Amino acid sequence: MAQRPPVGRLLCSPEVVAEVDARRIDVILAARLELTKTEIHNAIIRVGLRHIDEVAALLREKGTTGDQ
Repeated sequence: MAQRPPVGRLLCSPEVVAEVDARRIDVILAARLELTKTEIHNAIIRVGLRHIDEVAALLREKGTTGDQ
């Protein structure tokens, strides 16, 4: 039996996990591709990194995310 390659782990709230899971089908339909969870998560994070000013603004707006 082949072992899975090691993958990095990111921590996020259960609410964010649920939202990403709920939107996964939307992403697949919009992209019109068969995509893995890893591919979708990588894309979401890369887009967030390209829009770091919006990420910072969201964090300032909330004062804190309340997630730990």
